[in-house]
Amino acid sequence: MQWQDQAKGILYEQGGDALLSYLQSLTLPPRTLAEAHEEWRRLIGYFEKNRHRTDYPSYRKKGWEIGSGPTEAGCKLIR
Repeated sequence: MQWQDQAKGILYEQGGDALLSYLQSLTLPPRTLAEAHEEWRRLIGYFEKNRHRTDYPSYRKKGWEIGSGPTEAGCKLIR
């Protein structure tokens, strides 16, 4: 399983705080390009700033949608 698949499962099942911990526990290979390190830093920064928006397990328990699909489908109907 690739790290992205594991990260997606963590986000869905445990939420943004758990995902942030997971991402911070990973290390990039030593020969990784500087651009990749910058993107990794930005990814972690995103979840640090948006952890309050990524509590997906509690949202799902409340019956709230966590994806954009319903909104996108509604937009198609309104046109």
